[in-house]
Amino acid sequence: MIAYLLLVCALGLLVLALRLRRATGLPWTRVHSSDTSGWRQADEPLVSQRYGLVGKPDYVLETRGGLIPVEVKPSRRAAAPYESDLMQLAAYCLLIEDTTGRAPSYGLLRYAEQTFKLPYTPALRSGLLALLE
Repeated sequence: MIAYLLLVCALGLLVLALRLRRATGLPWTRVHSSDTSGWRQADEPLVSQRYGLVGKPDYVLETRGGLIPVEVKPSRRAAAPYESDLMQLAAYCLLIEDTTGRAPSYGLLRYAEQTFKLPYTPALRSGLLALLE
């Protein structure tokens, strides 16, 4: 009887954890690095001598397609990403590209109620490089 109750509790907690995970709006994948306080020490920042950039995304996800930067803005509520947030995410994409030799195809920007999947396009990269000059 006790084993049955423990099993029911465990299944209930599993369902709750899966619902909370889905509510984050982030893909189900391995976290490569993290810059959020709490459960683990953050990795070293990404450094590009070539572009004179240093940065640390909130998360870097490891997917089959490569590393994906994630920036979390928990208090922002907007129908579209702010331009400054887009450029920050583009800078993280450029840092990953320069430090690994492989450009991410996109980055994720998480606002309070929505996650934006923003493609890292040649036009976005060029716009960022023009901004850096």
